[in-house]
Amino acid sequence: MDPVALDLEARIDALQARLAASLEAARRPLPKPTPEVSAEAAQAIARAEAQANLQAQRCASLEGRLAELEAALARERAARVEAEDTSERALAALEALGRTQAQASASGPDGQALGEALQTQLLEIDRLTRERDTLRRTQDEWRTKARARTRERDALSEKYDLAQAQLVDLRARDETARKRLDELERELAEQRRALAVAEQRTDHLRRHLNGGRSR
Repeated sequence: MDPVALDLEARIDALQARLAASLEAARRPLPKPTPEVSAEAAQAIARAEAQANLQAQRCASLEGRLAELEAALARERAARVEAEDTSERALAALEALGRTQAQASASGPDGQALGEALQTQLLEIDRLTRERDTLRRTQDEWRTKARARTRERDALSEKYDLAQAQLVDLRARDETARKRLDELERELAEQRRALAVAEQRTDHLRRHLNGGRSR
């Protein structure tokens, strides 16, 4: 056989072997870690959305409780003002009674009646003073609770913002992974088309070579 033909046939065989190997590799399913990553990203997005919704619900609940506390605090403040006004009126009445008692100290039964009225006013003042002190303590307690709820609401708001940021990041990563998957699929399709063209050329060369041998 012609050495040139043998050399050409050997080259064609080697080329065909390489093309066959490349084609086999291309025809194998393309490793696609991206769909798994996308599935994990979807799960992470779902978890992040659930966490964000939960944080939003907690924030809304805390805002409602805070509004209730602020309303209760306003009521306690109004009651305290009213108690202080009552206490001031009682003190004014006590002073007036003291002056009246001093003026009528020698009037016998009238002085005794004034003394009893004075004692009644003193008891009322004591009661109002205790009520005022109780209202002050209650108001302080409500203020402490309101501050605690405000801090808790702020903390939950920060967690909600963080969850939203993580959600945006996960969605961006998922979108990037999907784009990369599309690029890989396009590259695979192009490689397969190139291999198909190479196979056609190889078959054409082989037929041409075989035709030359037959002549």
